Amino acid sequence: MNNYVISNAVSDVLAERHRQQSVKGFSVQQDDTYIEGELAAAAISYIEPMEAGNYWPADWPAASFKPSDYRRNLVKATALLLAELERIDRQQPCEGETTK
Repeated sequence: MNNYVISNAVSDVLAERHRQQSVKGFSVQQDDTYIEGELAAAAISYIEPMEAGNYWPADWPAASFKPSDYRRNLVKATALLLAELERIDRQQPCEGETTK
């Protein structure tokens, strides 16, 4: 059995991902509709807030972009990237299934 120590950074990212779902109401079903890189683009906006005008998804409310201090922005960005990775993983066929 592996003994992993969860750092504050990892804990904060997981807490933010949970907040996105439980407080903000962003469901995995909604995440699954973002098939054109919207979650990753939103993450870029938090990584580089001065470029948000170029990356924030056009059909997302501008008011929902709420940059903060640098570390908090990285936590939000990483949680959005986690959402994108989870979305991609849900799109993968289950073991034993074939793609057409």
